[in-house]
Amino acid sequence: MAYLKKNSIALIVCLILTMALTCSCGLNANASLYKKGLKAIETGNYDEAVEALQKVVDNDATYKSSYALLSFSKAQVLYQNNISNNVEKPYDQPLNILNNISSNYEGDCSEEVLKFKEELYSIKDKDREEQLESERNQTEQDFEKCLAECPLKITKIIVTKNSINDNQLSVNCKNESDKTVDAFEIDFYCYDNYGKPVNKYVRDDNILHCISQKRIQPNGTFDGSNSYWNTYGYDNATQYEAYVVSVHYTDGTEWKVNDAFTKLVKEYTDNKFSGGN
Repeated sequence: MAYLKKNSIALIVCLILTMALTCSCGLNANASLYKKGLKAIETGNYDEAVEALQKVVDNDATYKSSYALLSFSKAQVLYQNNISNNVEKPYDQPLNILNNISSNYEGDCSEEVLKFKEELYSIKDKDREEQLESERNQTEQDFEKCLAECPLKITKIIVTKNSINDNQLSVNCKNESDKTVDAFEIDFYCYDNYGKPVNKYVRDDNILHCISQKRIQPNGTFDGSNSYWNTYGYDNATQYEAYVVSVHYTDGTEWKVNDAFTKLVKEYTDNKFSGGN
């Protein structure tokens, strides 16, 4: 019995020593690979950093800053590849990886990691602003093109007061077609002094729709000084923009704006009165 007991104790000691040696070797390997990864990051060799740090993470994902630095290195490699391959929005995928790293990260290479993340967000914000500017310019160009196609051109918006001191509206316009106009429709977009849309209480928009059945000869003009529309329901409005949305001719034909133009008008006028133009 004593002999067996001694052998059991010896076996346990051997197992403990073996495990200790294995752990020690593993720690030494991780330390060596981690150091190699740090060196690769310092020299900008991110492919090598990924290779070394991936092995560390596979062994122990909690080892020092291995997981964060692996994410950083992968994001660097991906961003550089995206740039080389002219990928649209090359920052999106790298940022998805970098978002795994806390904004308060304080581990190894923290300055480089957070700086890279900040740079990518800056590039993304700039790209988005340029895109919005391009869209605004395109909207304005499309708007001007649609406006040029209208056969009845508004030359003046007339604002006066009626007998109860409310605003009343009219327009002067010119028929640039070779047909006689016998009716037309105009939309007035209403805004207050702050440039904010003034909506009528029974509507969900700021558009005052008006109709005239006055005749206008080909290449003739319409003088609105004796023909007005009241602005009931838009009492707080002080600024107006007017657009012809339909022109009817004596031959029965009609010119009308399309839905795309209506959308462009709304975007353009809201931007104009809010100070965007």
